[in-house]
Amino acid sequence: MKKILVAAVMLAAVSANGFAYNFFAGGTFALFGGSEGHAIENEGGNVLTGGSGFGISPYIGYLLNEKSDVSIAITYNNASYTVNDAYEETATEIGVTLGYEYNIAAFGPLSVYIAPTLSYSQTSLKEGDFDESTIGISVAPNVQYALSDRIGLIATLNFLSLNWSSTEGNTSFIFGADTNNAASSADFTIGFFVNF
Repeated sequence: MKKILVAAVMLAAVSANGFAYNFFAGGTFALFGGSEGHAIENEGGNVLTGGSGFGISPYIGYLLNEKSDVSIAITYNNASYTVNDAYEETATEIGVTLGYEYNIAAFGPLSVYIAPTLSYSQTSLKEGDFDESTIGISVAPNVQYALSDRIGLIATLNFLSLNWSSTEGNTSFIFGADTNNAASSADFTIGFFVNF
């Protein structure tokens, strides 16, 4: 009986180690700047233009096989805007993103993925009368570089993305990073990942 118990524990440990290697965690960081074309109008009729700030997005995921994985990310973006060309306002966006990645090409340690995502976010202004929620679907390429078997770098090329979003009943479909949200994604994000 003792031998069976020891064998079962060893089998469980080996299985858990193999299973654990399929999990990964990481995060991305982005700096972004707005333009005159990036403007939103809040419920009070104020027009917010420009927008510069940063975003962070830690995530965890699971490798489905050698070519694909799924992940969940928590997103935080913070941006400063000019309101009615008169004063500065800060917009904060907090969201959750579900993602899938599929490897379309590999060149040694460099891999190219196509990454569709489904996201939900809540955006609010520090001082005011603006609070909205957005649901979005996006498809963007990303590039990953493996530094080792378990650690790598990732860059998401949002400037090549297709985006659909619905914000308080207003929908948009565009090519590129600008989703007309108060704190939109950057054109380019960079981050890292660790496989467990």
